[in-house]
Amino acid sequence: MDHIASVRKHYPSYTICCLTNRLMSFINKREQQKYKQQKVASDWIRPPVEKLFAKLTTQFSNVHIRQCVDEAEVAEHVVGLTINLAKCHSRKKLTHLSVNANGCNVTKDCLYRSAIKKDSCC
Repeated sequence: MDHIASVRKHYPSYTICCLTNRLMSFINKREQQKYKQQKVASDWIRPPVEKLFAKLTTQFSNVHIRQCVDEAEVAEHVVGLTINLAKCHSRKKLTHLSVNANGCNVTKDCLYRSAIKKDSCC
């Protein structure tokens, strides 16, 4: 919580993405070990990660949390994020002359504007 607050203080208009890798599988594995070794006193208790994630998303605006199962999912998420960030810089800025056509923003000078406005899948 303190780390998110300090990042939010330095970058108030940015979206913060928290990415965890195999966290839930680690917690479940530890719980299974504790269950199997009930005879032995164990001082490990389940951390309240779900409660913490819920608190992060409700107390801070523009905070997204993604729990990944394996490294492939982490890589897929990072690649998708990078591609979308790269597209944002090359995307044409919308103006007050842009038209909202069935949920799609279409600029006035778009060649296929009338076809997009008629299309119901947008």
